[in-house]
Amino acid sequence: MSQKRNGLSSLCLALTLPLLLASAWAEEPVEESAVAVEGAAVEGGEVPADAVPVEFVPTYSATLKQLGTNYTMHLRGIEGSDSVSFDVRADQVVSKARVKLEYSYSPALLPDLSQINLMVNDQVAASLPVPKETAGTLQQQVLERLAEDLLQAEQAVRAAHETATHEENIAENKYDTLGLEAAYLATGQARRAEAIRQAAANWRQFRPRPYDASQGIQLGALVCLVDSDGKQQRLFLGPDGGSMSLVSGGQLLQVISSDAPLGRALLGKCEGDEVSMQVASIRQQFEVLRVH
Repeated sequence: MSQKRNGLSSLCLALTLPLLLASAWAEEPVEESAVAVEGAAVEGGEVPADAVPVEFVPTYSATLKQLGTNYTMHLRGIEGSDSVSFDVRADQVVSKARVKLEYSYSPALLPDLSQINLMVNDQVAASLPVPKETAGTLQQQVLERLAEDLLQAEQAVRAAHETATHEENIAENKYDTLGLEAAYLATGQARRAEAIRQAAANWRQFRPRPYDASQGIQLGALVCLVDSDGKQQRLFLGPDGGSMSLVSGGQLLQVISSDAPLGRALLGKCEGDEVSMQVASIRQQFEVLRVH
């Protein structure tokens, strides 16, 4: 990302498309966070080997809301655009920057002619495709939820790091372990954030295929089950790391992965098939009502 040594810089989202766009929004520009748990904050105790990272580099992050954009960005028309301004200290140089965007778009867009351009100081930094198969889909909702989870995890990482390295938390004796505990917490939060990033990457690369009765239920299938009491539940089978509950079409929907016990049991099944699963000492049975 380029930056001006003095004055104001500008981040702009520009839409290039032949048809109208429903909406698009950006959640957060974030630099890659470094988790540093330097020994200064945990003297008198041993820091776990995997909790001591490389040299700490100051990083800064801000949501668009913190930068003054207190609304959802809606890009409409053939060349819709919106922007947010930010400044950089004259005595600092940006060596690396990362902008995290979460957006949705209209299924009416033509993928071959439409794109979302990210511009920094009037220069195109990236062009984002708008594939038709993910427009307004459950996959997009999962990505939005994962982005929210990642934001919270990154904030927890920074808070734990600040606690671990604060001068007031320097251990004065072997019983003073606040800094050490914060170091462990920072490491755990960093691992959680990385797991969410990996899950988001899996879901971004995921390309669901239409249901094929000859192959049975596969990843990307939307399944309706009914149990022995007549209670129905809707499931969306997706990649690993996206287990969550969503509301779709006014109904509750559970997202599960193929690694989950029920997910494994569903693979290859068709409408009308029975599925059973052992939970502790109870065996649950379901019938596949519908598959989309």
